[in-house]
Amino acid sequence: MKPLIIPQETPDAILTGIFKSGEYKELTDYQAIISHLVAFNKVGELKKWDDYAPKIPDPIRAIWKQILFECRRNGFIAPYVYNNELIWRRIMTRDKHADLCTLCERSCYVREGIDTGEFKWRKQNMKSFHEPNKCWNNNDD
Repeated sequence: MKPLIIPQETPDAILTGIFKSGEYKELTDYQAIISHLVAFNKVGELKKWDDYAPKIPDPIRAIWKQILFECRRNGFIAPYVYNNELIWRRIMTRDKHADLCTLCERSCYVREGIDTGEFKWRKQNMKSFHEPNKCWNNNDD
């Protein structure tokens, strides 16, 4: 099996970007996230994230939300803590690769055109139509 998404960034690069430091594992915010994930996993089998999440300070939750958002977009999901480090699972497939739009939750007119089928219709019915560049491409249309 191969990854569904060929990532633009790895979780390590995403965390480095969010924390603005390659030494993010030493930062208190990262350690706080790790501590909260460990504590959440110790709650037991009846644990519910919605019940536990309010215990996390809002600034830490905002950072965690950003980390989850970007990692998911790159095909990394369901993190867990092992040896005081975040470990990520990958979405795998036997079929062809998808692109970064597949799991993206960004507000984007390109994503809307794909989701609604508008771009597919235009490709089939308008010879001169070309799909606009995705938001993750550096080239602008």
